[in-house]
Amino acid sequence: MYYHKSYTRRFLTNLQKPSLRSKSKSSMSEKKLTELLKNLVRSQEYVNSALIYSLSGDLKAKYGQKGAENLDSSPIEGPLVRLLERINHDARRGTYGSGTVDTSEFIIAYFEAGKEAILFLLCDFYINLDELIPIAYLVAEKVTQILEGSFDLAHNSLKIPDLIFQPDFSLNLDKFSAKSKDGLGEDPTPQYFIKRAEKNKYMFKVIILGDEAVGKTTLISSFISKKQTTDYRPTIGISISTKNYYVQGFKENEISFLLYDLAGQKFFKRVRRDYYQGANCALIVFDVTRKDTLKNAIEGWYQDARDALGEIPFFLIANKIDLEDKREVSETEGLEAANQIKSFYIETSALENENVRDTFNMVGIRLYFNKYPR
Repeated sequence: MYYHKSYTRRFLTNLQKPSLRSKSKSSMSEKKLTELLKNLVRSQEYVNSALIYSLSGDLKAKYGQKGAENLDSSPIEGPLVRLLERINHDARRGTYGSGTVDTSEFIIAYFEAGKEAILFLLCDFYINLDELIPIAYLVAEKVTQILEGSFDLAHNSLKIPDLIFQPDFSLNLDKFSAKSKDGLGEDPTPQYFIKRAEKNKYMFKVIILGDEAVGKTTLISSFISKKQTTDYRPTIGISISTKNYYVQGFKENEISFLLYDLAGQKFFKRVRRDYYQGANCALIVFDVTRKDTLKNAIEGWYQDARDALGEIPFFLIANKIDLEDKREVSETEGLEAANQIKSFYIETSALENENVRDTFNMVGIRLYFNKYPR
């Protein structure tokens, strides 16, 4: 057992109020963290509360269903302190990862948020972990950036993307089943443990499809260089870009995105399929201000790629949501289309960088877990 009285006293004291170091900088970070946690809790029906701790037991931020100040600490003290002490021990050994544990009252999911912090989510037993975990990794990355001072609201957001999963989506969590209680005792009981994999490199080919002028190139440009393109210049044939990325908590495993931006003009249709080969994922983009682009996305682009590539992950992306007054496709219509083709669904504004990074992060998480060592 790695449970020490001095550590516990410090933990229980810190549990009541976030620690502040330098008031200006720390206060600003705390506000961002609290806002982020609030958005997370409010977007997830079965997440009761979210907390961020340093490895030493200092509370950085918290938010519960009743708000930040009314989070009752009493039911979480014992299980959480034991779990945090265990994580602290593992971090010193370099084996720290993410996972979930069962307690008598709830599930605790935990995720590395940089070198010195952990994101804890206290969830009802009804929670769908396959859907929660990808969202939690997105949030953990934002937490890391805020704590490191690299979070930029001009190119990122504290909002949680409204990502729609298909009912049969699975991370195959059984392969992460915890093999022992690892010194935690009966409460909490380890359920899943996603350890750091050995250092590796992955390359994923992602094709971006859709009619001309739906914003494919701007999406890629916003993700790669954080630049917005306001003047439309059609892609001639194909444009190939690369971007290195890693899933938060798995920094040792570098992911290289090979992004194929395929021209939307009809006269390139004959040669497009030559560039489909070997794709790991397809993003199909439509413009919410042009209803015909959704019809073409489903009946044309999806069907063409599906016939050529078979069962790969598809993401249906509703772009240009900043043009709300010109919108012709509602979110409900977009969701119905995504359900029709059994695709992920997310709404973006490439011009305003809304949900752009999160979209590609979700692609990376989805593909990484497909390749994660068995």
